[in-house]
Amino acid sequence: MNRVLISLFTDASFSHKKREGGWAFWAKKKNITAWGGGKFKRQLRSSNEAELCAVANAVVELEKRRILTANCHVLIQTDSDHTVRAFSKSPPTMSPLEIEARQIVVNRAKHNQWSFNLRHIKGHSSNSAKRFIVNNLVDHHAGRYSRS
Repeated sequence: MNRVLISLFTDASFSHKKREGGWAFWAKKKNITAWGGGKFKRQLRSSNEAELCAVANAVVELEKRRILTANCHVLIQTDSDHTVRAFSKSPPTMSPLEIEARQIVVNRAKHNQWSFNLRHIKGHSSNSAKRFIVNNLVDHHAGRYSRS
């Protein structure tokens, strides 16, 4: 079965002092481009929680918009190595919220019949390749949502 590829970039901005932050995403599926994000609605404990919640929020938003559907494969690109490892066979120690965010992605993929994998991308890079440009854009918007 051929799956339709969705390229998804996610990022989060987190204030340790205020324990709040924002998240953003950018996605491309064939000729459809989508982006969005927002301020987190609950207090967070760490940037790791923020990054994992950003992935879960983006997945939920793409499903709501009917961009992420059955028979899609999502390449989730993040500058958070912890997030990539959270989905590995040997995940790091995670908070309850991180586990919940990971399970949202895993359960939705299984229930709605789409697949995914994660790719680490260097954050805050001056590299001119498209993926770094998009990652910097998503980082910028996560920061703006965090401050809103």
